[in-house]
Formats: sequence, C-alpha cells, structure tokens
Amino acid sequence: MVHHSLHRRFLNPPQCRYNQTVLLLLACADPPILCIDGSILGTEGCPEVDTGSVGTAPLLTAQQALDTLSDLLDIGIPEARTPGEIYGEMMSHVDDDCPGQDGGTYALLEPCTTAEGYTFSGVSSWESGTQDIDGVTEYVFSTYQTSMTASTPTGETLTVGGILGYGGRFSEENTNATSWLAATVHYPSADSWLSQNTSSDMRILVDPSQSGGFEMEMFGGYSIEESAVYFDELSFEDDCVTGTLRARDSVGEWYVLTLTDCSGCGGVTVGTLDLGEACIDLTPALTALLDVMVTPP
Repeated sequence: MVHHSLHRRFLNPPQCRYNQTVLLLLACADPPILCIDGSILGTEGCPEVDTGSVGTAPLLTAQQALDTLSDLLDIGIPEARTPGEIYGEMMSHVDDDCPGQDGGTYALLEPCTTAEGYTFSGVSSWESGTQDIDGVTEYVFSTYQTSMTASTPTGETLTVGGILGYGGRFSEENTNATSWLAATVHYPSADSWLSQNTSSDMRILVDPSQSGGFEMEMFGGYSIEESAVYFDELSFEDDCVTGTLRARDSVGEWYVLTLTDCSGCGGVTVGTLDLGEACIDLTPALTALLDVMVTPP
C-alpha cells in the first residue's frame, strides 16, 4: 500500500528553482551528442574506439548435449501435483486467526502464524477436493495467481509464485490426468526436483493408450538452477518416446533433438547446424513422471 504522503510526493515532486537567465540558456541550447568514449561529437565525427571482441564458447557435440540433458532429467521432471499436495497439507492447518479463512480465496497480506505454528505470508487462492461418483474418483488441486510462502512449525518452507493445476480421474477401466505448472516453486526439504530452484511453464496430459497402458504428452519447458529444457511436443507410450525437445547449454545455445522412432536416438541441431545423431534414454525420467501423474489419491 502506498502511503498518501509518498503518493503525493511522487505525483508532485518538489519544484526546482532556477533564475531566468539559466532557464533561457537551457531553452536555447541543444544537448550535446556524446560519442561511445564519452567525448562530445565534433565536426570530424567520433574517434575510433577499439571495443575488443567477444569470444564464443565452443559448441558441445551432439552426445555431450544429450548427456547434459540426462543430468537435468535425472533430477526429475516438474509437475503440479507434488507441490500442490504439500501446499494443500499446509493449508489444512489454517485457523480463524491466520489467515482467517478455511478455504477458497486467501488474502495473506501480512505474515501470520497459526496456533499450531504454521506460518503463511503473501497472496494466494486455492481449491482442492476429491469425490467418488459411480466408481470414478475425481481429484483436483489448483491455485490461481499466487505469490506466497508457507512454513511448517519445524521450518520447512514452500515457496510458490504462479499457477499450479492438477486434475485426475481414476477408475478400474482407465485413468486420465492433467498437470499445468506455470510457476516458480521451491521446497528445500523435498526429495526431488522441488528441492531445487525451479521455474516452469509446462503442460502434461495423460490418457489411456490402445495397448492398455498410458500415453503421456508434454508441452512447454522448465529450468532448474541454470539448466533448461523445452518440449516442443513429446509423446511417451509403451516405453517409446517420439517428438522434439530442446536443451540449453551454459552459454544459452539451444540444442534440438528430434526423435522419430522408439530407438532413443535422433538428429541434433543448433540453429541451422547439423551436429549428427546421438542417443539418450528418456524412459526412467518419463516413467517416474507418469507414476506421479496416474497414482490414485
């Protein structure tokens, strides 16, 4: 909240006082044009300045790029359900004094602590629930625009900034699930990717496959610390991965991997440069992600 005195100060800054001669000189004189070295432009132009040259880091080989990607995927692939369930558990401990509501929209404008010792701060709104209808269990968790922290009495702190959305339908016949994580999230006590500083805008869709298993599709990307990956459209079905994904190196180059069959091998490019073929085993990371998505609540 902006205090009225500050508000008036920014809208009406103190007026500077100049004598009339100075004002006339300022009004008539054009401002000088400066050269890159700070000197004033003269009739002969600006002096030449040696700005040096910027070195370019060598490109990774195709296999080096995929090895770097493997290291990132081994940390785990972000989804909305894991932070959502931690968040929901913390929110189940709110009381009448902190933040004063037990569901729906929260306006946590000032830090508060519950009688049990849970601390909340920031702004957040959320909804979650599980219901059973005709043998189908529906589970939903979602936040809207959120910027908050929540801490347990023992100091484990969850930080969320953005949107979390997970929905699943579970029955004996089939399972469908979706995840949308468009947020920065961090929970140092986690055993997974969530313990890292993670920023994501990624959608995950899971549907039954014709073989009786699942088909999972991924769109968007995420970064963990300084590493990043982007899924143009990746499909995972019966241990077969197809589609395109991009991995970024430490200097910002994007390496594009295209998988057209189930071999785990494909062509790698950087811009218009073809680096040749390389291989990566995406199955462990994608299987672990799928298990989180389709496990009943």
